[in-house]
Amino acid sequence: MLNVMPAFQARSADLSHPDDVHVLVVGASRGIGLAIVEALLGQSGLPPGLPSAAVVLAACRHPAQAEALRVLQQAYPARLAIVDVDVAEADSISALAQQVRQITSRLDLVINTAGLLHEPASSDGAPALRPEKALSQLRPESLARSFAVNAWAPILLAQALMPLVSRQQPFVFASLSARVGSISDNRLGGWYSYRAAKAAQNQLLKTWAIELSRTHPRAAVLILHPGTTDTDLSKPFSAQVAPEKLFSKEQVARDLLAVIATRGPADSGGFFDWANEPVPW
Repeated sequence: MLNVMPAFQARSADLSHPDDVHVLVVGASRGIGLAIVEALLGQSGLPPGLPSAAVVLAACRHPAQAEALRVLQQAYPARLAIVDVDVAEADSISALAQQVRQITSRLDLVINTAGLLHEPASSDGAPALRPEKALSQLRPESLARSFAVNAWAPILLAQALMPLVSRQQPFVFASLSARVGSISDNRLGGWYSYRAAKAAQNQLLKTWAIELSRTHPRAAVLILHPGTTDTDLSKPFSAQVAPEKLFSKEQVARDLLAVIATRGPADSGGFFDWANEPVPW
């Protein structure tokens, strides 16, 4: 389903402007993803070196319920399109690529913010998802659900969107991982599914970065740790976090965009935190 307002459709149909920057933000209806869309559209607080985005494509699972994105679309009808995707479904990711191609023939920046740490039980009988505290709590369905969103989705997005990546123009694919996906930094144990899925994402994207460097020398693949952010994902676990280590989503959006602005092909395949410091594998 494509949610493009007429003014945007007219604007994006003219691809003769080489300076236009086309950005796809996945997981854009809330949290860090929404804050990144707001920063790109508002052009306030954007770090030096990052061009203001002429066209933003905001992808989320339920566009009809994405009220904040709808408000932004009314404010920026020529610059924002809302497209739908369920990153846990491969067919939906393929359909997303088709939607994007209706709007633009080229993407300059893709930012994947979709992630899954916990969710309530579903109406179809699927059990609630919670981070495991012990091996005895590990369930195959929890592993599969976490891997679908946190590990497989980013690399399937990369695969589906490759036809939109120019060999001649700069390109960045940035995806949110987590420090708990670091094997060498694992000191507390637990969170089996989430840790393993994020570690798998890191490996998949690192592998793609090596391949991409051979054909797209101006491209960069960045794996980013946003820190503990005041969002729905971290809310059940933020009570034990010191106030100075719990970041607002607006600040995290600015920090991550700053990392993207300062990293390039030489850093492709790297794992960096919000402060632009390398994270150990």
